[in-house]
Amino acid sequence: VDNEVSLSDVNFLNENTGFATGFGGNDSKAEGQILTTTNAGVNWVQTDYGSSFKNICFTDQNTGWIASSYYHDVLGEEARIYKTSNGGVNWEMNYSLPQAFSSSLFFIDNNTGWLAGLSRGGGLNQDLILKTSDGGSTWLDLNLNTLSFIQSIYFQNHDTGWYCGDKIYRSTNGGINWINQLADGNVYNSITFVDNNT
Repeated sequence: VDNEVSLSDVNFLNENTGFATGFGGNDSKAEGQILTTTNAGVNWVQTDYGSSFKNICFTDQNTGWIASSYYHDVLGEEARIYKTSNGGVNWEMNYSLPQAFSSSLFFIDNNTGWLAGLSRGGGLNQDLILKTSDGGSTWLDLNLNTLSFIQSIYFQNHDTGWYCGDKIYRSTNGGINWINQLADGNVYNSITFVDNNT
């Protein structure tokens, strides 16, 4: 693995097979990398891409998604989602949203997932959460009216989930509505739950 790579996320399917995303390396800080291991992390195979990757999420051996933030000199930032159906051998851009920045991606199964980040549309910054129920073919903007600079999103099941940034929010209806649970002046970078309470 290139020593210049800064890793942004890691996702293991089982004790041996895992994936990581990052950026940098090869004398270009704008390049993205996907790293794959099949021997519990003893060895990693690195593949370079022309986009910076934030998150990676696999739901089974073949099906996975990557959240990416792409910057265009004229158009500005663009949130992108890539999907693989063959274990990461090939990736196709599944969705793109201009004037947006992706920070977190989470899938509960092969159909249902959420992308979180920041929307910069119309010159206004606001939290962004998109939801898919068809494996990423279509995405619904949940139209948040908050600004907490989302860093991480996690769902325990199809209904109950949380996101965090400079606040922590909870949803009990799949992300349609959110309740502020914590705003203590800190910034939280990641959130996960082992059940609905812990």
